[in-house]
Amino acid sequence: MSAGPILSYNEKVRSGRMEADAAQKVLAGKLQRVYDGLVSDDKKKVSKIKLFVGLKGENKLLTRGIYIYGGVGTGKSTMMDLFYDQVKIEAKRRVHFHEFLQDVHRRFNDIRKSENDPKGDPIPKVIDQIASEVSLLCFDELQVYNIVDAMILGRLFEGLFSKGVIIIATSNRPPEDLYKDGLQRQKFLPFIDLINDFLEVFCLKGKRDYRLERMLEKGVYLCPADQNAKLSMDNYFFEFTGGRNPETEIIEVLGRSIRIDASVGVARKSFKELCQEALGAADYLAIASRYHTLLLEDVRCMSESNESEARRFVNLIDALYEAKVKLICSADSEPEGLYLRGQGIFEFDRLVSRLMEMQSTEYLSLPHISESK
Repeated sequence: MSAGPILSYNEKVRSGRMEADAAQKVLAGKLQRVYDGLVSDDKKKVSKIKLFVGLKGENKLLTRGIYIYGGVGTGKSTMMDLFYDQVKIEAKRRVHFHEFLQDVHRRFNDIRKSENDPKGDPIPKVIDQIASEVSLLCFDELQVYNIVDAMILGRLFEGLFSKGVIIIATSNRPPEDLYKDGLQRQKFLPFIDLINDFLEVFCLKGKRDYRLERMLEKGVYLCPADQNAKLSMDNYFFEFTGGRNPETEIIEVLGRSIRIDASVGVARKSFKELCQEALGAADYLAIASRYHTLLLEDVRCMSESNESEARRFVNLIDALYEAKVKLICSADSEPEGLYLRGQGIFEFDRLVSRLMEMQSTEYLSLPHISESK
């Protein structure tokens, strides 16, 4: 074996960049088989095989990739990135699933505009476009949040599979729990069947939560908010996103657009951006349900003179707490010193209690409550 996920994994373990983990080693072997198929001499022949979806009596369907699910911190994204970096082909794309869906909808709009047919069916053309661009798609954080996306995914994935596109996906939940309790979920069930038929489903049950260990070791409440704190925030973002640069994501709330710098479920914003701007509880709830981790920078001390900022901060922390978002923040003061005086002190007693709890092992071990639950 001259290259591939197994060799890369073993090298990282030997060098100390990763710790040996039995479940990750098994996954490396499964990713190796996908890798071998992609780089083999007959991969073009394999990619042209006609796949039949939903027809009984056919032979077992050809596996088109792997669906990796498990809790936060088990190394799902790390293992997928390890695989992706080893695949030396240009026709590949690694993207957060939400960003991929945004791109799909942009393509829909472009096709409808170009054809002057707002009610036309753009899905076949989008499938052709994507399949002509890539033979490998790697999705991080596969989640389904709304009925619009739920209704298109079955046809979209069926088309991509039929074109021979290989898909590796990570998710915090098994296929059967996707879009759980969503509107008209019965129409979404064929997509779950596609996942189970075409992708090998693998549960990554790590014995250790490496992300949790790093947070407990380094601390998640950084005080004061100085240059050292900024460096720690940079390191956290680098580690949690696998070194990827943040991309601007748009969240629509009650007709407003909120711009968030984020990657793979990790968002980064400043106190000024979230608490000095005219945002409300609905905005904070949308952010908390979308991102499992928030890096909040430069929290300032508050008093009667900036009561509006203080109330927004309370609402933000309440939303993050209820959704069990991992909060990493830098602040000018310890929690009990953030509010100096004024009528809001009673609410700040609750906020201080929550900020302290959000640093605990018990809280940081809790799963994120996303908007699709």
